[in-house]
Amino acid sequence: MSKELEPLADPGLPEHIHRKADIDPIAAKRAERQVAVLFSLSAVGTLLFIYSFFFVSEDLFIFVPIMGSTNAQQLGIGIGMAASLLFIGFGAVHWAKTLMPDQEVIAERHELKSDPKDREEFVKTAKEGAQAAGLGRRPLIKRSLAAAAGLAGLPAVLLLRDLGPLPGNALNETSWKSGTRLVTDPGDRPIKPSDLEVGAVAQVMPELAPGKKRTLEDIAKDAVLLIRLRPSEFQLDAERLS
Repeated sequence: MSKELEPLADPGLPEHIHRKADIDPIAAKRAERQVAVLFSLSAVGTLLFIYSFFFVSEDLFIFVPIMGSTNAQQLGIGIGMAASLLFIGFGAVHWAKTLMPDQEVIAERHELKSDPKDREEFVKTAKEGAQAAGLGRRPLIKRSLAAAAGLAGLPAVLLLRDLGPLPGNALNETSWKSGTRLVTDPGDRPIKPSDLEVGAVAQVMPELAPGKKRTLEDIAKDAVLLIRLRPSEFQLDAERLS
């Protein structure tokens, strides 16, 4: 018995199997409708994003199972953007797998630098590919893709618009003023020294005018820890007092 390894014969490319949409016009039409539905869902997701961005109050909270109390605006923006990107991707993949030309193409290796003839061939190939994609013969896909792609860029524009205006000196300013009364956080109840035991700690905020709401920015900048100490335990030397 010979121990020499025998080379394996090249099996070649497997037999090409035609897709159902390639031989059945009904299946092709069904795939076209599926792609159009996916692109349409992408457009709906973008519209949900826009509606949530402009028309849903940022103070509205809704209960969602498992998630609990959730900000409705942020939920709508997140779901809308996810649906917009997800379904346009699903539609493109489904379109490529079911309707675009299913041909094996061999491209010969060539130099990286292209000459004018190669450029002309590239333009010709690109035009043939666009024609083979069937947009001209499939107006349903063309219209739904135009709607989905046209709306898909709007969320990015709206998010960039929402970055302004510049904060200016707002980060260096707080709601604290001379004579402002302290209130508990949370609760907004006025607090006195007698409400705390010696050594106790409480978080306090400046009292706001009636009807004024405290924003997240105010909470981040105005929070103060109130600690009650005995005067005898709180003595600083002259250097630290200066």
